[in-house]
Amino acid sequence: IKIAYLMDHLGNIALQLECYAEAVRLYLATINGMALNGIERNNRSITELWLKVGQLSAILEDFRVAELSFMHCVEVTTAELEQTKEKKNSDVIALAGLSYEGLGKLYVAMGHPQNAIHMYQHAIKFAQTVLGEHDTHLPVLLCDVATVYESMGRIEEAFESTDRAESFAKKSTPLYYQRVSCHKARLLAKLGHLVEAKTLYMEVIDLCTARRDYETLNEVKTNMKLLEDFENKASSIQEEETSSIQEEETSSG
Repeated sequence: IKIAYLMDHLGNIALQLECYAEAVRLYLATINGMALNGIERNNRSITELWLKVGQLSAILEDFRVAELSFMHCVEVTTAELEQTKEKKNSDVIALAGLSYEGLGKLYVAMGHPQNAIHMYQHAIKFAQTVLGEHDTHLPVLLCDVATVYESMGRIEEAFESTDRAESFAKKSTPLYYQRVSCHKARLLAKLGHLVEAKTLYMEVIDLCTARRDYETLNEVKTNMKLLEDFENKASSIQEEETSSIQEEETSSG
């Protein structure tokens, strides 16, 4: 078992040195060593190692290993959380959230957005039924699935998901609320609701200023500049069309 823990330590060093392939090899050796010493597959330490293997394999584009690693983490963590009747362990919740997120992003990278949507929907249902309506992962998962919908051009579904995320974030994750609202405003603009988008952006600016969230504030300002450019372009096109119609009427007269 000491050799297994040594492998884990060496894996962490390889990770810090960004030698990802070597880190994966060492983490897998650690998992095998633990298994040979009778440590069960649902042990927390093993789950954490599989999560690292999944994340690093995704970076290395070894999608098969990444998928199997994340799926193992999802299976183990969700089973533990479902069986726990009292207060849920926050470490297990965090592992489950990272596993779902990793699997969703992996499917997107693999070019399987529909698989990502199916996985996120399962994760959202799990979060609501097992962790509760106020779980902080819920608005994040809803925004993740909205991003996938948006990438597929399904803007209305993306907006619906973001609208739900905003509602949950307002109750459970106030610091995340303005980021969700920024996403929602961008989708409103894409749907052609420019006035509503601009109004929401102004509300988000006030929130970001009050909470000193300068990262989101910069994003909002960039988006508002794009929105203004779009409005000016639309106004210019409308003026050209009106001028053209007037010229045709004058010619006909």
